[in-house]
Amino acid sequence: MSAHERAAGAAGGPGALGALGVIGLGSMGYGAAVSALRRGVDVWGLDLRAEARERFAAAGGRATEALDELARHCRAVMLLVVDAAQTEALLFGNGGGSGGTPDGDGGLAARLARG
Repeated sequence: MSAHERAAGAAGGPGALGALGVIGLGSMGYGAAVSALRRGVDVWGLDLRAEARERFAAAGGRATEALDELARHCRAVMLLVVDAAQTEALLFGNGGGSGGTPDGDGGLAARLARG
C-alpha cells in the first residue's frame, strides 16, 4: 500500500482516518486546507480572524475559533502559523502571544491526547 493510499484510508476513502484540522488559515494554511477539501477530506480550520474563518467556510470547510472543538473532531492537525512562538503556545498551552491558549489547559497536545 502506498503512502497516498494509507493517508486516504485505502478501504474507506479520504475520510476513513477522520477529519484534518488546519490551524492558521492565512496564505499557506488556507491553501493546504482547500487542497485537502478538494480531495474529499473533512477539514476543520481554526483562525483567530473572523474573515479567515468565513472565507474557509465559504469554500466548504468547517470553521471554528475554538481549539477544543477542533481537537474534538480531528485526528490529525497541521499548524501553519506565523512563528515558533505561536506553534509552542498552541502545542503546549503556555499562553505565549497571539494564537496561544491562555486557559492553561495543556494546549493542543494535551487535548488531542485526551481524545
